[in-house]
Amino acid sequence: KEMIKKIMQKFGKIDILVNNAGVLHKGNFQNQSPSQIKEQIETNLLGPMDVTYFMLPYLKKRKEAIILNVVSMKGTFPHKNYVSYCASKFGLRGFTKSLALEIPKSIRIYAFNPFSQTATRMTHFNGKPAKKVAEVLVKCLEEKLNKKSGDEINAKDYMK
Repeated sequence: KEMIKKIMQKFGKIDILVNNAGVLHKGNFQNQSPSQIKEQIETNLLGPMDVTYFMLPYLKKRKEAIILNVVSMKGTFPHKNYVSYCASKFGLRGFTKSLALEIPKSIRIYAFNPFSQTATRMTHFNGKPAKKVAEVLVKCLEEKLNKKSGDEINAKDYMK
């Protein structure tokens, strides 16, 4: 709530929300501690849900608004040794698709999937430069990809 107050004081409006939280603990499910499991679910699923919940009243005041939830390939297909992470990102996809059915049409929500294409610490710097993935993300926010609210946007489909 404090973050929202600061944003409103500085900018006076909120019309884009990007939920880009991610914590991953690789390993067999039973070898992970309960705190590691909880951290992934809280950060990757409950965090974006909480932020969205508190931002929605401000987004509803805008003529148009966009929510973009950054999901993961591991939230599309099951993966061994990523059970909690997969569950959290599957959940975020479901949240995105379901919320699209409830929010006003003036607010569009998308699940943005970098599809392990981004060269970051999480991918051991393998993949496309972050700039290329960011370019697709910006096109999504500019709504140049002809997607409807609730859709998934897979970065790999828009990169050469």
